[in-house]
Amino acid sequence: MGSLSGFDRLVFRGTLRRLSYSQGMDYCLAFWGVLLKDFAEYVLEVTARIKKASLAMAQRAGRPIQYLTSSQIRKEDLAREIAVRDNLADGLICVLTCVDPYVEPLRFTALKSLKGFRSSLISASVCTSIIISFIPA
Repeated sequence: MGSLSGFDRLVFRGTLRRLSYSQGMDYCLAFWGVLLKDFAEYVLEVTARIKKASLAMAQRAGRPIQYLTSSQIRKEDLAREIAVRDNLADGLICVLTCVDPYVEPLRFTALKSLKGFRSSLISASVCTSIIISFIPA
């Protein structure tokens, strides 16, 4: 699934369907040769590789990489301020990173005695966000 929002903004969001249920995740981990006991280490390693690749673009271009101490900071406004400050007309403005809170639905099946009663819970968690800001040419 993808979404296009704003006049100058493209946001990619999606689900790897195979990974969205436990049997699919088990299959993928087996295919990749990752044992369940090594899962946490594997995920941290993949996350680090993705973050490193994302930040390399800004480092090569000499553009700022800034960690935001609050998820309440308006990232678009900050990117605009940096563009004005650095007199940019197009190209990479900056890369912003932060830890954002998010809420995800959790599904669970109650005890068998409840005859398959299903419900939803809400789980609060955090995710690391990497925002790459550009001015289109």
